[in-house]
Amino acid sequence: MSSFYWDLTLTNTGSQACTVQGYPGVRLVNAVTGALLGPAAAHERYPTVTEAAVELAPGASAYSLLHLNQAGAYTCTLVAVTELDVTPPGTDVPRRVTTPNPIQGCDDPLIGLVKVGPFAPASLVY
Repeated sequence: MSSFYWDLTLTNTGSQACTVQGYPGVRLVNAVTGALLGPAAAHERYPTVTEAAVELAPGASAYSLLHLNQAGAYTCTLVAVTELDVTPPGTDVPRRVTTPNPIQGCDDPLIGLVKVGPFAPASLVY
């Protein structure tokens, strides 16, 4: 099965330091209807990343590695995706984030195409 990886970057745009710890909630968004596709991203563990608090000074960023499977590898109707629905840990307020490139999702609500790693202080090279 073909897959690819993207860094999800969370940047402190405030004037005070803050802390982030854990996994973001991530869902694919149908580019035509705006509806959420599939289940929330599963948590993925990486050998070099631990789930620890990351302190972010103003302007600093934390990174979560997204692992996405190609929708074409599944038997489903393909759906255009240009945004992700992202909920940072410790909040229930999602934000829409544009994908680096257009991708395809599945219209099947049981097919999970996305796995997500915990936030880390540096980008994970995988």
